Amino acid sequence: MKKIILAFLVLISPLASALPLDEGKIRGYIPYVQGGVEYLFIQLDHTREDRLDCNGTNRYVITSNSGNYRATLSAVMAAFHAQSPVKVVRLGHCDDYNNSESMAHLCVGDIPC
Repeated sequence: MKKIILAFLVLISPLASALPLDEGKIRGYIPYVQGGVEYLFIQLDHTREDRLDCNGTNRYVITSNSGNYRATLSAVMAAFHAQSPVKVVRLGHCDDYNNSESMAHLCVGDIPC
């Protein structure tokens, strides 16, 4: 069983590192609830030239359906108030909300994401 789990992790690790990043300071965030689902929208301090067409608001979003939603919410609030730079791991789609790019998570501080 350990060998199967190890093989799985080896296979998915290149996928995780291949996700695109966006870096900057959080300009603002919006906690929002719709239909019983919590949404957290963030906007960084710059506009991406290569943002997705569906991302007309230049925001990123994560929902409470994500297992790391609460941790991400805490990290966003801390980074915003400290004005610490963050790295947003972008998912490359707007499936969570139609005008904001979905994010997997974000990293705070000087750590490889």
